[in-house]
Amino acid sequence: MKKIRIYLAAFITLLVLSGVTAFPLKTEVTFLMNHLDWFNSTLKGWIISVNNAVQATPDIVLYGTDWLAFAHIIIALFFIPVFINPIKYQINLNIGMVACLAVFPLAFI
Repeated sequence: MKKIRIYLAAFITLLVLSGVTAFPLKTEVTFLMNHLDWFNSTLKGWIISVNNAVQATPDIVLYGTDWLAFAHIIIALFFIPVFINPIKYQINLNIGMVACLAVFPLAFI
């Protein structure tokens, strides 16, 4: 049980962090642009490309990343009961694992 709770705590934490970091997208990309010297040439090129895309994207479209971030945080909340009682809420855990695995085919479609 202890091992399961450690994994769940890490999963919940990372899910919330992935959500929270999607809110200030323009600010984060601007920060990376201001610190390009921290990165190797490959990452510099990628950061510049991402910056160009984010800066060219209308704010109304970036509003969608706020909803994505919010969804990550709400989904993390559904894992709190699993953390408290993994046996009773095993179905939540199974659905969460299927959802995580479903990201891969979705990304390639």
